[in-house]
Amino acid sequence: MSGNLNRRLAKIEQTLAEMAQQKIITNCNCRDPKKRFSAVDDGLEAELNLKCPAHTERRLANLLTGVVIGRDGRRIPNPRRDALVEEYERRYARQLEQMDEND
Repeated sequence: MSGNLNRRLAKIEQTLAEMAQQKIITNCNCRDPKKRFSAVDDGLEAELNLKCPAHTERRLANLLTGVVIGRDGRRIPNPRRDALVEEYERRYARQLEQMDEND
């Protein structure tokens, strides 16, 4: 009888955990993976500073980065944008590692 009670209790706990996870996911404010977000946009820093209640860090899905080429054929750096993109990539990599650990 004790084993049956433990199984039922485990099932109830699993159901409650799934319900809590579903509630958190419903609050997600990350970008739709079907949409693209441009790193050239001035709103990139504001988007990165927003926190997602479901994922902690904001996921921007498809981040497009443009490169400006000068007349001499060399890339013209944009230090501010490049730093923001690098920060986003670090955050996203860290988030993926955490997801792997949780699985």
